[in-house]
Amino acid sequence: DRLGRYSTGRLTSLVTHDVERTLLSIQSISVLISSLTAAILLLLIVFLLNLKFASVFLLLSVISSFSYSFILKKTHKRAVQLTEYSEGYQERFSDFIRFLEYWKITGSMVLALSKLSGAVIKYTSNRLRIVKLNAFVVSIKEAIGILVLIGSVIIDQRLFGDNISNGGLSVQVVLLYRTSNFANIAMVNLGVLSSTLPAFKNYLSIVSDFGT
Repeated sequence: DRLGRYSTGRLTSLVTHDVERTLLSIQSISVLISSLTAAILLLLIVFLLNLKFASVFLLLSVISSFSYSFILKKTHKRAVQLTEYSEGYQERFSDFIRFLEYWKITGSMVLALSKLSGAVIKYTSNRLRIVKLNAFVVSIKEAIGILVLIGSVIIDQRLFGDNISNGGLSVQVVLLYRTSNFANIAMVNLGVLSSTLPAFKNYLSIVSDFGT
């Protein structure tokens, strides 16, 4: 019996938690792909116009991307815990309802409620931490993008003698600013994907096991 392999908490979590996170994961993948595609195309245009300037921008962008790596790893770790906590509190809630009469008869209602509350608090606090991590990425993305662009202009002027007052360079700066915007959108959605991927994998494993 395939159904018997899974606990009540895991099956309930599939409906109340994993489906929602799976939809977010699919949405973030879609936006991530479209944003990266737009950023790459714009960057290629600037490469054709000014190879040196585009190279400096790309180098600084790659360096700045490492500032996100720690946050993404932490977000993914929290997301794995979130999926586990979701199953845990769903299991606690199911047991609480199923053995309600038992808790009353044995005078264990307070203890049962305490365990249920602890499981819910674990889940909600961990989810709040993920929201804060994603919000932090959103808050710094614009500043990092602007710093990368300003740094690229300064380095390009110092090393290659290009002048920002030059009309061609101004157009390239605008194109790279748009590139930075799309890249930032991609990074934000990468953070969302990192926070929803464990639930997505959990959903796929259960659904594939049932052959649907």
